[in-house]
Amino acid sequence: MADPFAQLAQQVAAVKSAAPSTEAPAAQSAPVDPFESLAQQVVALKAQSQSAPSNPATGPLPLDIAGWNTGLKMPGWLSRGMAGAGEFAYNQARGAGERLGMMSPQEVAQDQKLDAPLNATTAGKVGKLLGGIGWTAPAMLIPGVNTLVGGALLGSALGATTPTAPGQSALRNAALGAGTGLLGNFIGEHGPGWFSSILARRAQGAVDAAAPYAERDAVLSAAREAGYKVPPTAVRRNVLTTALESLSGKAATRQSAEVVNQGVTDSLVAQDLGLDPKAPISVPALRGARRSAGAVYQQVADALPSFESDQPYREAIAALGQGDPDLAGAYNGFEANTPQAVKDLSTSLAVDTHPGPAAVKMTKALRAASKATFQRYFRSQDPSDLALAQAQRDGAAALEGLIGRRLDEGAANGESTVPRGLAQDWKDARTTIAKSYQAAGALKNGHINAVRLGALLDRGAPMSDGMGLAGRFAQQFGEVARVPKSGPGVSKLAAMLGLAGEGGALYLHSPEAAAVSAATVAAPYAARGAILSDLGQRALATPKYTSAGVTALLRGLKAGSPYLTRLALPALTGGLAK
Repeated sequence: MADPFAQLAQQVAAVKSAAPSTEAPAAQSAPVDPFESLAQQVVALKAQSQSAPSNPATGPLPLDIAGWNTGLKMPGWLSRGMAGAGEFAYNQARGAGERLGMMSPQEVAQDQKLDAPLNATTAGKVGKLLGGIGWTAPAMLIPGVNTLVGGALLGSALGATTPTAPGQSALRNAALGAGTGLLGNFIGEHGPGWFSSILARRAQGAVDAAAPYAERDAVLSAAREAGYKVPPTAVRRNVLTTALESLSGKAATRQSAEVVNQGVTDSLVAQDLGLDPKAPISVPALRGARRSAGAVYQQVADALPSFESDQPYREAIAALGQGDPDLAGAYNGFEANTPQAVKDLSTSLAVDTHPGPAAVKMTKALRAASKATFQRYFRSQDPSDLALAQAQRDGAAALEGLIGRRLDEGAANGESTVPRGLAQDWKDARTTIAKSYQAAGALKNGHINAVRLGALLDRGAPMSDGMGLAGRFAQQFGEVARVPKSGPGVSKLAAMLGLAGEGGALYLHSPEAAAVSAATVAAPYAARGAILSDLGQRALATPKYTSAGVTALLRGLKAGSPYLTRLALPALTGGLAK
């Protein structure tokens, strides 16, 4: 900006050079002296410049380091903040000078007028507060300042040294500073407890809010590790997730997730059964898994030519024919309603000595019979069929458990016919065979239908490992656990709009319109990719029951309140009072 005084000086020089060298005739009226007129303009402009409030932060200030001008300019907000920080210290110095008679209230009023534009900016206010905290902080080293009396004295001193213009009261400022000093120390003393209480309530609120979804969230956590994907709105519905799914397309997002999830389900089941995860799952492949597991049955039969019943086995078999003991005790003779087939099964299994090969075959026979009887019950709904199916299943489990315990004992005793690890192989083989049948029931077009596995879990079927995870995932997120009928859908409307837009762009010869049209068509695919990416799933599809930002702020306030409030409140209201 040009200096107005320099401009006027140039005008004076121009007028002076143009002034006539001869005197005017005496009879003519005296001309106006141009130098006097310009001098009056200079005085008026100078007075105006001194009376107008100046804003020290209207533009960026130079960056000075220890008095050396680096030639760099600071951003405007930083300039205003630093000017505000410096003004606090200058203010207190002016107030002290006023108390000592070195400065008049009128001069204070003039300075306040000049400072008004800076104090009207946010950066200036923040800088002034931070500067006040910085200048006040060393006072905390004085013993006793962190007490109520010390805080009151500190605030009173800051208020008393605040400069006052005519009409302002130093006594009022001192009283206000004392009050804020008391308040700051009170908050500093009790603040940590308050914030601890708030944090505890928030934590309990988050626990209470998460309790109804504990099972779902546990399944989601394990499923995400396995690679499953879910639509964000299935677990976390807000403006952002709803908008992104709307842009992506709800149906298309679900179909894309189905495709990914089907690959995860097939891989988990293949791993459980020892199959090639890259090959399609088929009936012959499942039969092969059963044959491989069945080889262990022959090893067990060879390792245990004969073995005795133990007490846990006897108790389990005796319980088969007793029915419900609570009902039998409450209603005399109710045990007589136990189906005769169940009683006969209990009697046949209650033997003291078991031939090893026959016992192994018996476990397979009981499992097959239980499966057939359960199927008959599903058709007939006859309680006798249900009781018999359960007894056959429990009898097989009792005999399998006895064989496992006998294998453990033989290995521990060093029997040559019982190799170490055979007991675990026996358990794994039974699990693999059971899973192969469950997988066969859920097989559809070379894929495992996780929804069918979830239905088996609903009926109480035991299921573990990867197959169990697939079933539990389907229970919680069935809409994206089905076998996909096709790939992700393509929006015909979007395609038509895109083609129409591109055609219009070509007609108008507008590259900008073509770019907008292409972006419109690509946006749903980009949004879908972001939603189903690992990063998108963690950020958007993770349950959240409390705000991490608010919690972090509360923890920061808890840690800083013993110190910050003792400085901030006196600096804010005591030091800045008027």
